Amino acid sequence: MSKKSLAPIPKTMRVAIAGSGAIGASVGLALQTLGATTSIFELRSLVAGASGRAFGGIRQQFTDPAEIELAQRSLPFFESLPRALFDPVGYLYLATDDRTESELRSRYQVQRDLGVTCDWLDRESVARTAVGVVTDDVRGALFGPRDGTAEPSEITHHLLRQFLLAGGQIHESSPLPADVLSHFDAVVIATGCETPSILDGLGIARTELANARLPIAALTRSLAETTIVQCHDRLPLVIETHDGFHFRRRGDRIRIAISDAPPRWTTDLDPAPNCDPHWGNEPLERLRRRLPAARTGSIERVWSGLYDVTPDSKPIIDKVSENVYVAAGFSGHGFMISPAVGEGLAKWITCGTRPGLLASFALKRFHTGVRYEYHSPL
Repeated sequence: MSKKSLAPIPKTMRVAIAGSGAIGASVGLALQTLGATTSIFELRSLVAGASGRAFGGIRQQFTDPAEIELAQRSLPFFESLPRALFDPVGYLYLATDDRTESELRSRYQVQRDLGVTCDWLDRESVARTAVGVVTDDVRGALFGPRDGTAEPSEITHHLLRQFLLAGGQIHESSPLPADVLSHFDAVVIATGCETPSILDGLGIARTELANARLPIAALTRSLAETTIVQCHDRLPLVIETHDGFHFRRRGDRIRIAISDAPPRWTTDLDPAPNCDPHWGNEPLERLRRRLPAARTGSIERVWSGLYDVTPDSKPIIDKVSENVYVAAGFSGHGFMISPAVGEGLAKWITCGTRPGLLASFALKRFHTGVRYEYHSPL
């Protein structure tokens, strides 16, 4: 056999990932599947960040075509999980005024055109779909029957176990090594709000794609959960669209989320002042009005969720320096699209070409002096 006919033996790519949340775990598992040798470094305990504090919803009901495609490509993974991890009870966006009805009807048309499984429900259909939910003020609703609820922490731990079984390595309570850029062929930063500071530590305070620090801000949000409540076991995740108040079943309890006023742009996760026990009184009363079965319950626990927010509430998935990639700024949506993000970014790293699926999330879409305005309820 001639030398010309001998194919070169490919070098095994070595990749380091900072962050053990849903994004880091998904990227790591996808890289291992493609034959890379991957190490996850977690500064704290595993899944201690946003993925461990999330509300737990899975949906395709976005308005941006690129985010819809990521959600659609992620759905088969969630549907393959046991019912205990993903329950397809659906997402129900309630319209209770002119503005929200017009907004949801427009969103319905966009989603239908893009192949999302969704339905427009009249008041009577809402009552049949969400048994026990008060509909007197409801003009209609947008319903995604394939959407559902999930436990982000449990699923992320599941992904990490699969990653280990595939040969990956996890370094818990360990920062990225100081010489990480010398010892790995690629580095992925998937650390949410801490991503800009991690880049600083690597000497990438200003990226090559934008002469500014990575535009990600921390938004802390209040969540609560009731004591045991007896309600219909197929209760959808319900959103009051006008201000984003939403709730869902979590076993035999109800989980509640409501936007803080004013917004808490901070990484301070202490349950104060907006997360003290008294905070739960107003959300609990709203829940009781919308779901009378909750009148037998009280607030059992309150905690803070954490969003890494970009100026347009869409993620940054990009190569920001030689062999350094960022997947952050998911604005509360990272968990639900993490399977597709992991697959797309792993292909980019191993093949060298950015997938078209990720083109909309390039860093260069931002400029200096941007403002942060978070609008999405979930």
